Amino acid sequence: MGRSSLVLPLLLSLSISSSFGDVSADCQDGKCPAQAAALLQAHAASKARKSEMKDAGYTVTVQSSDFTTEQVEGFLANFTLRSKYASPEEYVSTVFDSDACIISTGVPAEDFPDGSSGDVTICGFVNLVDTVAQYSRKDVDKISGPVEVNGDSVTFHECQTGPDLVMTSDTATFTLHDFGGHLKLMHATYKDFKEVKAC
Repeated sequence: MGRSSLVLPLLLSLSISSSFGDVSADCQDGKCPAQAAALLQAHAASKARKSEMKDAGYTVTVQSSDFTTEQVEGFLANFTLRSKYASPEEYVSTVFDSDACIISTGVPAEDFPDGSSGDVTICGFVNLVDTVAQYSRKDVDKISGPVEVNGDSVTFHECQTGPDLVMTSDTATFTLHDFGGHLKLMHATYKDFKEVKAC
């Protein structure tokens, strides 16, 4: 028996005790299969989330907020991965509150598929769905640099690129709300739009 096979049960035993409280009643002969499986699943999920955030190219810094880093990371993953949703309705219902508003200031005409420009305000579920439906599933919102969280506000820089879009960067400020542990967007402001050569 190798050293790792001796150490792992001990580490699991210590971790299970701290993560699940006293589980000795559920263990027989020092074996706790259900708790060990749950612990390993949680550990694997945590590693996967950290790997995704590393690959995403940004870090989340929570200054002063009731939101956890994991909650904000989960929200941003949902927000940026439109293509994983079956429909615009599913995406909007997952990411946005039903009364959410998006306000964009100084939007270049090339950045909107319908050719609108200037200041644009979009509010409510139906209008958000209609807007999301105009974009290609190949369009990408890439967050760059640090993501700063203060209270219920999240601020970051992003870059949009896609087959029918001019590559554009902007500054986004989101107001989020916690719905039973799941963060949704209540209000978004986009500004400082600039055409860029690379995201």
